[in-house]
Amino acid sequence: MMKKIITINLLILITLYSCSNSKAIHSDNSVFQVKRPSLKEVNKIENKINSKEIFKSYSISLSDQYFPGIKNFDFAQPKLFERKKFSPNPVVSYFYTKNDSIVRLIEYSWDNLKNDDLIKSVYEKNTTLFNDFFKKEGKLTTENEPTYWQKELAWENNEISVFQFILGNHKKGAYRTRLIIRWK
Repeated sequence: MMKKIITINLLILITLYSCSNSKAIHSDNSVFQVKRPSLKEVNKIENKINSKEIFKSYSISLSDQYFPGIKNFDFAQPKLFERKKFSPNPVVSYFYTKNDSIVRLIEYSWDNLKNDDLIKSVYEKNTTLFNDFFKKEGKLTTENEPTYWQKELAWENNEISVFQFILGNHKKGAYRTRLIIRWK
């Protein structure tokens, strides 16, 4: 009997440990990779959730705001996927460097949705998820310009930086939210 109890407790501990070391966190908005995936893993991750790969005929690049020190790296054209499993459907972009194929940044994007409340809901759910993940509230900054408004949140630990923003205009409301994960 005692051996059975110890075995059950050991299984519970192993399960809890394996969950805490997860490579991803899940929400009803998306699945977020918090451990850096290899470029080889990207297709497996996206195939597992039935994403559709997107190919663009134009070059996609990053800004210094998204990736400080961008000039020190040579990025390849990112791998883009539309995640049909989630509503609204995010587009996920994996940015990696050409010389070593290291995934340096992942962008989760919800753009041009007609519903202000839907965009705000995605932003708020992501905020709650990452506040819980980091066990602290994100650092908030806001901009309120004559033609647009923006809220930005940032979280950071020893391994990753997460940046999220919501963008809107004063007449139509929120129309874009993005969440960016980059590794140190």
